[in-house]
Amino acid sequence: MALSPKFGSPCEPAPLETLTIRGRALPRRSGRADAVAVGHVEADAERADVAGAGQLAGRPGRLVRIARGQQDGHALLGELTGDLEPEPLARAGDEDDGGLPREERERRVLDAAERLVYERGVHEVGMDELIDRTGLGKATVYRLYPTKDALIGAYLQRLADRILAAIDADAQRLHDDPAAAVRAIFDAVEDDVRRDGFRGCAFNNASIEFADPGHPARVAAREYRAALHERLGALARRVTPDPAAGAQLGGRLALLLDGMYVNAAHLGADGPAATGRPLVEDLLASAGGGAPGARRRASGRPRRGP
Repeated sequence: MALSPKFGSPCEPAPLETLTIRGRALPRRSGRADAVAVGHVEADAERADVAGAGQLAGRPGRLVRIARGQQDGHALLGELTGDLEPEPLARAGDEDDGGLPREERERRVLDAAERLVYERGVHEVGMDELIDRTGLGKATVYRLYPTKDALIGAYLQRLADRILAAIDADAQRLHDDPAAAVRAIFDAVEDDVRRDGFRGCAFNNASIEFADPGHPARVAAREYRAALHERLGALARRVTPDPAAGAQLGGRLALLLDGMYVNAAHLGADGPAATGRPLVEDLLASAGGGAPGARRRASGRPRRGP
């Protein structure tokens, strides 16, 4: 009997594959019947044995068996059963990480996710391919990120941190000229939509693949956009002494930035997105932050990334 990837319900036999399982675990050793287990398992179509990294009540462990049919009572509900090994995951695969520090292992995994997922999309990239790209062992990767969802959320969070740090650096460097800081941000956006390999906003691309607003990709995208709007609003309120005008300017800048990414992804950087940067000058001028059509390009700022 195989298990469907989504709920662990019985389905037609399938070849060996990696499944994401989320359900209620019934571990024999701990004696608890209400601990939530989340993890990746490998299940053979002809048997109920599994092996994979998981979490039980917040503790890492190895999921060693999946309930089969009505024999264990809960397979139709996607529940897990069996031992959860007390060791912090079996050590298989450690030899593949070469004794690398955790930070380096995380960097390798997130770098691979950033390249592959941005180029092709979340659902087009399988975990096996991603793990191969890292040069690490499967157990090593799953110890860092027990599920693909967790990995995608971590990739987007790192990207958000990098972009927001660059914006904060611009705001600090140009503290006495908030309009110049706004220009620096949009100069970086203009550069980004023209770079080789550009295919839109990484946050839009990943989050739109999931309907659940609580999915890590949706959460990361929403929090990033809120933080971006907050920063643009803070700069806008310093461009003009009028609080209402500052709030309006911040909202318009946030919308313009998103529009440049979406439009350039479909019509190219020389389409309507090319009017975005001049529109920034018009908005700043109307708020008292510069002359209409002025173009003062900031220098020395880091590139934003996708």
